Amino acid sequence: MYCALKSFKNAKNKKTIVALICVISFIVFFLLSEAFIIVNANHEHNTNGVNGSCSICDQIKNFENLLNQFRMAIKYALIIFVIFLSMIFVSFHVVSLCENKTLVELRIRINN
Repeated sequence: MYCALKSFKNAKNKKTIVALICVISFIVFFLLSEAFIIVNANHEHNTNGVNGSCSICDQIKNFENLLNQFRMAIKYALIIFVIFLSMIFVSFHVVSLCENKTLVELRIRINN
């Protein structure tokens, strides 16, 4: 029993570490993308890209589109989370108002 519990804790710790690494990697990705955009905002344009376009401009557009998609996803996730929490709050409030009380709690006397 103790061995199984210990392995469960190890698995839980491993999952936590992997989740933490994923979150840190996303944060680093966003910071590096923003740094790339800031550093290369005023760059010398070249025509070495596809169809004679500037490759750095193409990368900046790609990063901006990707960052905007993630921002929209986070925004929608927060909206859904707030709606979910408000629904839970309202349902708990309604349940607390509609508690079933016994006749003894209501102080009702029943005579035959």
